Amino acid sequence: PFVASLRRYDFGKLRHDSRAALNVTLLAVAQAIAFASIAGLPVVYGVLCTAIAALVAPLFSASRHTIMGPTNATAFMLFSFFSVNPDLAHRWSELVPVLVLMVGLIATLGALMRVADLMQFVSRSVLVGYISGAAVLILANQSIHLLGVVKWIDIDSSASLVGLLIGLAKALPHTDWVSLSIGAATLVIYYALAKWKPAWPVFAIALVIASAVFGSLIRFHVPPFAGAATFTTFGFDELMPRLPHLMRAGIFNDISPLLGVALAIAFLASLENTLMAKALASRSGDHADVNQDMFSVGMANLARAVAGGMPASGSLTRSTLNFESGA
Repeated sequence: PFVASLRRYDFGKLRHDSRAALNVTLLAVAQAIAFASIAGLPVVYGVLCTAIAALVAPLFSASRHTIMGPTNATAFMLFSFFSVNPDLAHRWSELVPVLVLMVGLIATLGALMRVADLMQFVSRSVLVGYISGAAVLILANQSIHLLGVVKWIDIDSSASLVGLLIGLAKALPHTDWVSLSIGAATLVIYYALAKWKPAWPVFAIALVIASAVFGSLIRFHVPPFAGAATFTTFGFDELMPRLPHLMRAGIFNDISPLLGVALAIAFLASLENTLMAKALASRSGDHADVNQDMFSVGMANLARAVAGGMPASGSLTRSTLNFESGA
């Protein structure tokens, strides 16, 4: 599809796209770090997913506005899978590339078989129920980091939502007030910007401001922020492409438990992307080709299996921001 778009491209469109790209990138990098954290993966997995999906998906997508990358739903899928399979959790570094490869293959084959045509029959109540449940679990899981009580939580007993809430209640007396104050200040900045300049990418700007202020205080060991928890950085060696390690003993024993979650992520990623494409097409006057968009999901994840990162899906917030920024 991109060939036809390039034939009609001009500097006016480039100017609009450049402004939209800046807004989306500010939001995408911040979300990449957040979603990788939700999934329990290093931040490089989210950053790689964001970059590779944004480069590859538009080459095959019928939609002009959808942006792909890590999302709440795919991060939740990974988190829940490893939560209920603790025996596999310590092997995430070798299992995630295989999982992403499977997601890409399933989505690609589904597009070729025109499976996306069936997604219009998925009940809205099912989708809303799933996303609501995911939101509750993500909120509870991230409250551990907001309150700074990670070391006081028993990982084994917090695999379920009930166990997690019980663990949080027991850990409340050990709340790290520095961590909580940083989170609260970030929320204040966000809501102040949202009220003052609602048209701006306030989510990304709030994170940039908070990171610049509190990151500097932590880095220069200013009391009481000295020693506060931060993300672990990554080097260029972690950005090198690596093929999934398939030629090893026991690979089929790994594929078996991964198949269910791979099917679920491929279906959910394609469904999210389809809903996004149809919603934006109704506003832009474009025609949504859901099977072509599903094909872009498959190709983006196949590329990601080689380049590294977590599964990619269509992002509601980034796609909407892309459209509203004039892309």
